[in-house]
Amino acid sequence: MSDPAEPVVPGDQGGSVNDVPAAAVKLIGPFIKRGQELLNVQPLISYYCYLYAAQLILESQLHLQYADVANYIEVLLNAVEENRKIIESTSSTLADILTDKEKSFKLILGFSLSVFNKASGEIDSHTASKMTVQSFMAFLNFVEVLKLWPELYQSHAADLHNQIKYAKFHCNRILKAIKSDTDPNDYVTPQEERELSNFLQPAAEASEEATAVEAASPPPFVEEASPISSSINLPEAPSEIKGEINLPSAPVLIKGQKNSLGLPSAPHSSDTESTLDVHGQPNSVPKSPPKLPAKPPSTPRHAQPHATPPAVVAESKVLSKNDVEEIWSKAEVISSAQKKAKFAISALNYEDIETAITELQSALQLLRGE
Repeated sequence: MSDPAEPVVPGDQGGSVNDVPAAAVKLIGPFIKRGQELLNVQPLISYYCYLYAAQLILESQLHLQYADVANYIEVLLNAVEENRKIIESTSSTLADILTDKEKSFKLILGFSLSVFNKASGEIDSHTASKMTVQSFMAFLNFVEVLKLWPELYQSHAADLHNQIKYAKFHCNRILKAIKSDTDPNDYVTPQEERELSNFLQPAAEASEEATAVEAASPPPFVEEASPISSSINLPEAPSEIKGEINLPSAPVLIKGQKNSLGLPSAPHSSDTESTLDVHGQPNSVPKSPPKLPAKPPSTPRHAQPHATPPAVVAESKVLSKNDVEEIWSKAEVISSAQKKAKFAISALNYEDIETAITELQSALQLLRGE
């Protein structure tokens, strides 16, 4: 029994697939590289990488613009056809997949996701290196090959969107770290953020409950603040005075004699030699009568002296449950706004302007309380 035929290495028929023309390097270079890497280990996926490269040249019509590209596409198409024949003749399983577009799509999708999972595992375990970037780049290339089947690709585009963003973000981040001579593993992964959040949440909830209980049941020696006037019973001024007020008689001041109260002697002017009666009016009207108040003093005879209000000790404000909830709510809003701002920055790292605008607008709405 003869050994199975080896896949044809493009270039065996007068040209090399590795000699990609300069005009086509940017367009098809990555897919030719993946095809060469998988030629002997995954011949069917290698076949599709070469086929996709040929399709890109034909769609862009580079072969009509450059003579070297026209020669190259001929070599590439011949190799693709030869490898197809070898696959069909050596493996009935691969031949069956080759004729079924859904099986072919699933084969490449599964392989690309396995490459992605390997690279993302290195991110999670903080063992990322330049090889991690190469794995992410290979994943992105294989996802492009899936566009050989546009309808099937569209049905999986939404699911692949997050993986594509993740791969591009970490490629950019790791390369920047390597270029700046910093550790690309000095990074907190989303999984670690979730674990930290779950770890801190019970403590935060316990603190909130303790604060709420304290606010609902204040210590017995703490009284609710109330106006001072309600705790000190001071006499009120009478609204009206009925009858006469019996005030003591004013001391009689006799000219030239020292009074018994130790008051200074009365002036010698004849205009002030009169005494006052109990109502505060002069007995004899002087030539220039002074203006006296029309009503007697309103203080009762036996009125108690005004008590000095006791010093009020400042009481510390006890937070209510609403105050605590408001504080936590503000902290959550700020945290959510910061996360959306970080998402916006990540989106800008690979020029996803629409996502960046959406995330920033969401952050502003949170801060405005909308």
